Amino acid sequence: MLRYYTFGTDNRLVVTAWDKDASKMTGIDPVDALGRKYYMVLPRIFLDNRDALLQVLRSGKPLTLKGHYFNSITGQVKSDVEIIPVKEGNGKVRGATVKVITYPAQDSFCSPERLIDTGKTATAFIHGVRNPLNAIKGAVIYLRGRYPKESTLLDFTNIIEEEIQRLDDFISRFLSRSVFEMELSEMDVNGLLKKIEVFTSLQARSRELRFSYTYGELPAVLANSFQIEQAVLNVVNNAIEALRPGEEFRVSTFFEEKDANGFVVIEVSDSGPGIKLPETSDDISVPLKKNRGRGFGLLITREILKQNGGYIEITSSKGKGTVVRMYLPARECRTGAWD
Repeated sequence: MLRYYTFGTDNRLVVTAWDKDASKMTGIDPVDALGRKYYMVLPRIFLDNRDALLQVLRSGKPLTLKGHYFNSITGQVKSDVEIIPVKEGNGKVRGATVKVITYPAQDSFCSPERLIDTGKTATAFIHGVRNPLNAIKGAVIYLRGRYPKESTLLDFTNIIEEEIQRLDDFISRFLSRSVFEMELSEMDVNGLLKKIEVFTSLQARSRELRFSYTYGELPAVLANSFQIEQAVLNVVNNAIEALRPGEEFRVSTFFEEKDANGFVVIEVSDSGPGIKLPETSDDISVPLKKNRGRGFGLLITREILKQNGGYIEITSSKGKGTVVRMYLPARECRTGAWD
């Protein structure tokens, strides 16, 4: 059964009306919604990478989005969205009324309520991250100044500061735009993996694990390097967490052609206990407790790869380890060579 709720905003996108159905479906009381930007309590509504409400406010014309999908790391929620401008007597637009009609979800994990809860949690999390992030940056700057002749320490503090800046930039973009409105650029996958090797080597050695990184000859890919880094780290950290002292994980890159298309492949394999797999990668959903949260990391990795035009393949056997392959389309390639 279709369900709907309605809310209103002024010409600054501040919520001015919040009906009972909006409270019921989102769990947000009017006192918590009124007076706030609508995208602080709901996922932004985008059309062609621009805020749809802003487009209506500026054009003064109503807009209907049929089959509009709200993205989240848990999946997509299909809705129809009707945005109607509210005008004063002189024709000037002073706000908008928004009606959101939601289609039945296939499961509760991808329900509108879960999507909204995810968005609210993410926003709260991001605001809470910035203060400790600044404290870490201050500590890094202090250590660099205190020990200017320690070359190894300087190498690591430079990496940490660079990653802090990348994370801070990502947070800024997340708060102002859709998380999936990505900035794509040409990236060197091997270069990214070499940095990840530095990150993970100390952790692996502290756990007495054996590991290896092998780099093949690769073409460039067009992707969001920050997201790909997080996707790969999810998988590598899963492997490290699953292994016992003396066991091994291997990371390798290579080029592969499938169905007349060229892909850069990042493979992470381990000799751990294995995991229970869904029938297809699209079935990855709620993490299983016995997998110690590995399912959720794989879910995020799958979504990141999909948004960057790639996909994930997982094979695993009980007691024989797990192999995860992450495929990214090569930017330019031809059989046996690339430009």
